[in-house]
Formats: sequence, C-alpha cells, structure tokens
Amino acid sequence: MMCEFYEADIKRPEMASDATLRDYFAAKAMAAIVRRWDGHSFGGGQNSPQYKELADDAYFIADAMLKARE
Repeated sequence: MMCEFYEADIKRPEMASDATLRDYFAAKAMAAIVRRWDGHSFGGGQNSPQYKELADDAYFIADAMLKARE
C-alpha cells in the first residue's frame, strides 16, 4: 500500500544508512544514463565535467520522479 505522503529524505532499510529516496532515484537514473552512453569513455578523472553533468542530470531526473509522486 502506498503512503499518502512520502518524504524525500526518509531513509529506507535497503539503502545505505545515509541515502535518501532522492539519492536512490538518482542512482537508478544514473545507471540508465550510463547504459545509453555512446561508448566514449569519461575522461579527466573524478573532476571531469562529464561526471558532474552526469550527476546533475541524474538528480534532475530524481527530482522529477519525486515531484510525480506528489
């Protein structure tokens, strides 16, 4: 049964102890984005603008998913 109200920052037992529902949705979105990647590798290490863009896009999708639940 779905709750009428589901706070985005609630912690779920199947998630890491500090992960939120928003983080969970972003991780799922990020995996989908990476699967559709065109085959070129991410370059520049952890500070690569491509990684920041990937994370930003994933959280944008996560926020849309949370909004759709309202």
